Amino acid sequence: MNFSQFLQYPFTGRMSRTQYFWVSSLLVTLNKTLNNAEFDSVILGWVTFFISFVILFYQQVVVVRRLHDFNYSGWFVLFHLTPVLIVSIFLI
Repeated sequence: MNFSQFLQYPFTGRMSRTQYFWVSSLLVTLNKTLNNAEFDSVILGWVTFFISFVILFYQQVVVVRRLHDFNYSGWFVLFHLTPVLIVSIFLI
């Protein structure tokens, strides 16, 4: 599967270990680089905020495709949100 097919149908198919490693490494590196950059402009700050959410989306896509390799449903990725929901309930 080439990159354009990955962008068109991100949640379908499977992903090998090496693909998972390289794509995850690339996404984490991009996200860390953007988060460590300091911008004087508010607009650039919002642009990096938006790009970080796009990167976060594709990180979840990678996890879903890897879950498909283990014959699990992609909905198991929602278990990542469980600690966030529990903490938000206790803060309210």
